[in-house]
Amino acid sequence: MKPRVFVVGHSHIDAVWLWDRKETLDICRKTFSQVLEIIKKYPWFIYSQSTAQYYEWMEKEFPELFKEIKEKIENGAIEPVGGMWVESDCNLPSSESLARQILYAKRYFLEKFNKEVRVAWLPDTFGFCRTLPQIFKKSGIDYFLTSKLVWQSFHPFPHYAFWWKSPDGTKILGIQTVGLYSNDNPAGINHQLGVIRNTHGIETLIFLFGNGDHGEGLVPDMVGNLEKFIGENPGLEIKCSSAEGYFEALSQEVKEKDIPLVDDELYLKTHQGTFTTFSEIKENNRLAEVLLDCIERFSVISGVPYPKKELDEFWKTLLFNQFHDSLAGTSIPKVYDDSRADFKDIFNKGKKLLNAALEKIPACAGNPAEGKPFAVFNPLSWKRTGPAAIEAKDASGIVDSSGKSVLSQKIKEGGKEKLLFMAKDVPSLGYSGYRKISAAPKNKARPSLWAGTCCIQNKYFHVCVDSSSGRITKILNRKGGRNTLSGRGIALQVFEDNFPGEQETAWNIHLGRMNEMKIAGKLRVTEKGPVRASIEADYVFREKGSPDSKATMHISVYDSLPLVEFDLSLDWHSKYKMLKVAFPFFARNDRTAFEIPFGCTERLDPDAPQATVEQRDRKEVPGQRWVDHTDTSGKFGACLVNNNRYGFDAKNNVVRMSALRTPSYPGYNPWNPAGIIKANSDLGTHRISFALYPHKGGWREINAPRLGYEFNYPLMPVVVSARKGTQPAYSFAGINKENIIMSALKKAEDGNGLVLRFYETMGRKTTVEIKFSAPVKSASETDMIERDLRTLRVKGNSVKLSFNPYEIKTIKITVLNI
Repeated sequence: MKPRVFVVGHSHIDAVWLWDRKETLDICRKTFSQVLEIIKKYPWFIYSQSTAQYYEWMEKEFPELFKEIKEKIENGAIEPVGGMWVESDCNLPSSESLARQILYAKRYFLEKFNKEVRVAWLPDTFGFCRTLPQIFKKSGIDYFLTSKLVWQSFHPFPHYAFWWKSPDGTKILGIQTVGLYSNDNPAGINHQLGVIRNTHGIETLIFLFGNGDHGEGLVPDMVGNLEKFIGENPGLEIKCSSAEGYFEALSQEVKEKDIPLVDDELYLKTHQGTFTTFSEIKENNRLAEVLLDCIERFSVISGVPYPKKELDEFWKTLLFNQFHDSLAGTSIPKVYDDSRADFKDIFNKGKKLLNAALEKIPACAGNPAEGKPFAVFNPLSWKRTGPAAIEAKDASGIVDSSGKSVLSQKIKEGGKEKLLFMAKDVPSLGYSGYRKISAAPKNKARPSLWAGTCCIQNKYFHVCVDSSSGRITKILNRKGGRNTLSGRGIALQVFEDNFPGEQETAWNIHLGRMNEMKIAGKLRVTEKGPVRASIEADYVFREKGSPDSKATMHISVYDSLPLVEFDLSLDWHSKYKMLKVAFPFFARNDRTAFEIPFGCTERLDPDAPQATVEQRDRKEVPGQRWVDHTDTSGKFGACLVNNNRYGFDAKNNVVRMSALRTPSYPGYNPWNPAGIIKANSDLGTHRISFALYPHKGGWREINAPRLGYEFNYPLMPVVVSARKGTQPAYSFAGINKENIIMSALKKAEDGNGLVLRFYETMGRKTTVEIKFSAPVKSASETDMIERDLRTLRVKGNSVKLSFNPYEIKTIKITVLNI
């Protein structure tokens, strides 16, 4: 059999990068027009293009061009690939964001072209979380392609064809192209074919033909040269093909070949700075993900007209901003000006939609004649206890729906006086009713809080700050006496982060000398209870030639919560630095667990003796809402949760959370040399919230996935009108197993019924009962594109669902009388 070469025409287009979206729109127009002209001259040529956003732009802005594109898709000359709204980052978006990237794109391609896209096309994305094979497979995507993993100066990814396996056991056929995604000379075919043959014994090659990044990478002469090359190489079977056609052929060949199995994340060893660079877009991304999720949930629960049109616009805007060069922080300032405007629009309009839904829910707080009623809403799928703060407005106390006094504390927040209290056992996807009262309540509770000059404590922990250094040196468990911390304690560490001649400082980390921020002034007590006690410390970093960089750390404990909370405010001015918050733990373990989309992964200390070459390169790693470091005994550890950070390192039992880095924006632009802007990102103000949960057992025992959700989805107190006949507490739905989390509750895309998505978090085979507040008329399991797979048995108000370890499941239900 002759070696087979599948030439796939492609001109990679970055949605934004060294140009803004307005320029990208024109790039797409020119590229598609160019391709159509080539196809007219060479009818045998086939072109593959990803990104549903580009097709929608053509549909809206250039309808005649779109009509031609659609015609060529119908006859197979143009192939939509990717199955995602944009070529997204695949480490930083949330579980549900990755699901929506595919949902919106696949449904668009099906609606407009009747095309089932089966190839995940991510040639330039900066690494891939290990749960993606399951996400792809449950969305009707069977194959995966990237070109990026050879973009590594040390120890390149060793495979070109491989099976990629996710923690639940799902496998997908993957390709790391031998060459990069830009190839304008067919003479490279022989070399690439030799590489894949020598590495895997495979005689089937995909050759991406065309230049990319700025599109417009195919011209007729290039295709003419390809035609000539094909004629001059009769010993090769070379043909233009769709990407799907290549994978179908490869699938047949690898049935008889033993290609490698990768049971791991696909980690890009360069570009480690992208987990932290330009923190503003990362903060806005997390906030928008939570807001859109809450709008969907409470719009369903409240029964208001579901704002699908607005939500679709918000989601598409958010998904666009998750493009890999945008969310990574590696684009020019104009890109982030546009992004800032996008998020402002989402927040302004989205908060109004959320408030409208919450105010519609008929909550009650007991006797409406006594005090001013309000409800505390819980957007999560389990009952929970947590802090809440409601505007005081002449109120001096709070009572619950039964009239029982609730411990409260007056605080200042956002320039307003509020009452802080602990809302206990708020029902899942529901609310508990309360009332504000003018008279100070008689409360017999004896809070456990205490605050001194450099220490605070509650009934769980005694926390100490060293007054001379500002380090948090002790978090003592008051029952067992163990200090969660070791060594010198929690510190703010500033690293030099530059390398002479480095052109991609926004992408790449080069850590050098480390200095700690110094304490500035005296520690001060800011709150003494009875709900929360806090102390505060100021820090400074001085560098010749730049203004002082300053930090304020607010450290708190609550009367009835087993955590220590931190609020870090920064005013940063020093360039080419990386600031990390270091947590030296007493727990000893070479492994640390990190949350990733739809799950978690344990990573080995890169300095551990047993670390492989591959693992030693993982100096900086991505994580989402929680990180847990548990002792090898399994008896104790600490869980770190955060509200807006994604970059971490963990070695020698020290976990560091990356707070910011100040590289330069991209310093080159071959398409517009005059447009280079010499400036550094992340200079200015920042605010980061995080908390430590010292614990017995491991992360499963304390349910770290729930803790991460709770820290990012705070309880929401909302003033409600007094209504008779309503319930003092309410739950729309609940789940009876702690290891199952609901990641979505929304109206179905086809408008018929509700869609809920769940995932198993702890590696246990589980059957769960999902109980609703109203009778369930019908239920079915669907794929992640919301297509029915099988009917589920319904019993009254409940549906049962079985999960394999780490499995994601989506269901569609019809509920009577919401």
